[in-house]
This record gives sequence, C-alpha cells and structure tokens, in this order.
Amino acid sequence: MSQQYEAAITTMVIFRDTRRFELTLEDHYGTWVAKLQAFVPGRLYPTSYLLQQFATRQEAIAALVRKWHTLFPDETALVWQDPVTVSPPNPPRRPRRSEGREG
Repeated sequence: MSQQYEAAITTMVIFRDTRRFELTLEDHYGTWVAKLQAFVPGRLYPTSYLLQQFATRQEAIAALVRKWHTLFPDETALVWQDPVTVSPPNPPRRPRRSEGREG
C-alpha cells in the first residue's frame, strides 16, 4: 500500500512600493525549503533572493529573516507570521424547487 505525502506550504506576502515579496516555507519529507522571491510589474520572471534547504522549520525561518534584513537593513526585524485558518462564509441558501409542483 502506498502512502501519499502532502507537503506543508506556508507563504507570507509583503508589499514594498510596486514590488511584491513572497516568503515561502515548504516541507518536503522532513526537509524545509526557504524561498524568497520578488515580483516586479513588467518583469516576466520573479527575482529569487533565497532558495535553500534546512533541517528544521526554525532554521528556515531564521534564514528568511536574515535575508530580509540584508535586503532592508533600515527596517525593523521581520517577524514571521503563521497563517490563520479562516472558514469561508456559507453561501446563501436558495429554496429548492419542489418537483411536481403545479403552477
């Protein structure tokens, strides 16, 4: 019987001027991958600032924080924000059409 593995991916998005930065943590079978990319309007591909594997999630987060500080040394230290799960609102219910209804 084969087991299916689901990778845990967490992405934090930060906007600076016209650039969008994506800080991503991804779990690949116990190895954590830290990725920092910048998306600039008008460019076809993102600029990659960090793509590295780590043994623990904490090491990966620390690497993202260090790289962010290198890119923006005048800013306060980056604090990693874990995502919050939000349930989507229930869609409004429409009354069912009753079958065989005359009218």
